[in-house]
Amino acid sequence: MPEDKRFDMVRNLFYRPRDHHHDHQHDYVDDFDKKVNDELWEKYHYQSTQSQGFDIVDYPFDGCGIITPMFNNTCPVNAKTYHMLSDCSRMAVDAYNQREGTDYTVNRVTKVCAQLVAAGMMYFITFEAINSSHHHNVFQAKVYAPPMMGAKEVVLVRPKA
Repeated sequence: MPEDKRFDMVRNLFYRPRDHHHDHQHDYVDDFDKKVNDELWEKYHYQSTQSQGFDIVDYPFDGCGIITPMFNNTCPVNAKTYHMLSDCSRMAVDAYNQREGTDYTVNRVTKVCAQLVAAGMMYFITFEAINSSHHHNVFQAKVYAPPMMGAKEVVLVRPKA
């Protein structure tokens, strides 16, 4: 499905245009409508398509299918979560090394966005790595983590362009 069609489908599931004749007994719906507006959806759509999910700042709400920032230098996570994200980064760089014949090791995780999908989580991880020649590089990895601690899968790993 084309990206624009998928965006419209997700947006239409959650966004209801404001009806000025609507019954104001349900204030929570009004608050939701104020927060989820066309401008915010456009920002989110632009960021998600331009960065392929790795650099999301503006997002309409937390929910299934929406990519949200999870971790960066100003938004820390607990040690257990950071360890899990580091493990995902190591899996990704190992896959990259095997594919490209390189010897990078993860130095540190710098940013993570996450997306709740139908069966698990998709992590969009940006991390720094270094090789035996002391060459530093920034990588992006997309890692799928199924529920119940199943085996994680590296969907994508690449040097950041």
